[in-house]
Amino acid sequence: MYVMISYSYLPDLTTDKAIMNQYTKQFAACSYASMVLYTAIIVGVTAALGLMSNNDEGDEQQEQDQIDNEVATARLAQSVSFALCMIGLPVAWGCLFGKRPPLRILTEQDQQLSLCWLGLIQLRNTIREIWNRHLRLKWFYISVMFSDPAIMALTILAITFLTDTLQFNAQQNGTAMLIMMIAAVPGAYLGACITKRTNHNAVLSSMVALTILIVTTVLVAVFLDGPGKQTITYILAVGWGLGTGQKWASDRMVLLLVLPPGQNAELMGIYTFFRQVLSWLPPLVFTILNEEGVQQRYGMATLIVYFVLSFLACIQILRSKPDVGIADASNGVDIPEEEGQENDCTEDVERGTVLTVKSKQEHFRSASPVRQRAEDGDDDEEKEEVKNVKTVVESVRVPKKI
Repeated sequence: MYVMISYSYLPDLTTDKAIMNQYTKQFAACSYASMVLYTAIIVGVTAALGLMSNNDEGDEQQEQDQIDNEVATARLAQSVSFALCMIGLPVAWGCLFGKRPPLRILTEQDQQLSLCWLGLIQLRNTIREIWNRHLRLKWFYISVMFSDPAIMALTILAITFLTDTLQFNAQQNGTAMLIMMIAAVPGAYLGACITKRTNHNAVLSSMVALTILIVTTVLVAVFLDGPGKQTITYILAVGWGLGTGQKWASDRMVLLLVLPPGQNAELMGIYTFFRQVLSWLPPLVFTILNEEGVQQRYGMATLIVYFVLSFLACIQILRSKPDVGIADASNGVDIPEEEGQENDCTEDVERGTVLTVKSKQEHFRSASPVRQRAEDGDDDEEKEEVKNVKTVVESVRVPKKI
């Protein structure tokens, strides 16, 4: 829920692609940097309090002390997280956000129905439109449906793999995860750099990130086959971190480029759904293979399948026709030429007016006598008048909505 709400405000920040690329880079970098700082604080406090545990075998009392230390560490981490959220969230959402007009105004007919029912109807229509017309957005959702569950499962599966197969203790596991989070920060900057150098083609940056994740996971499955591989593990953790940071930073940019304006919360909700709809699948496949006696490194290799499917979906994004998103929303869309062709009512937030394509057509048709005389070639003054009318009409550009 929080991710959906926070992401829905991203399109309101700017319509400039270069600035948005900087924003997404900074958001991802700050996110991972704060995770590193949080982890370092928890590790430092637990070490100072003597709560650090390891996997060394001992008697029953030592095992119980280890469990007690782990529970105490978890409580400490949750307490610190709760305190930071109680301080940061009210300031961010209560003080830093200004007021803005609503993106939609309910008609009298809509007000006769419940908001829940209206939301279900709108969601059905939106999904239908995405599937039939907004092909780039559709393939982007399919891409994150495979890649994000694999990335989210990566940390969980990696800790299990490092503990059972490589015999890492708690300190070594923490070091590997810390290296991965630190590497995600330059990964976000790498994604922004590639996006900028490819004329803001964030899809290519996302594909590069997937390639890094695929290659790193292949190397993990090939070389990490037993204990004593600490050095190469830390090196490969850098690859996972770079790919993860770049992928999530690039995905935000891709989403903003293909996102039709005016339905931010709804489309971000669908995005959040597709990110998590298959989150159960990678851990389940890993667990089944582990229970069947398959080596865990082959279970880690199953993540490659999700990354490859996501990569193929990114190719389809590049091959699909562009939709009206933040890349060209500031320029609007052309007025349809066909008689009776309409678009949904959209609000121009900057002007505070509600317009439709039909109303623009009717505005243009109001000058039809002058237009007809000009087309007949009566005089240059009337042609100039028609030109001015067209300029007035086309200056009111309304972004196309789903």
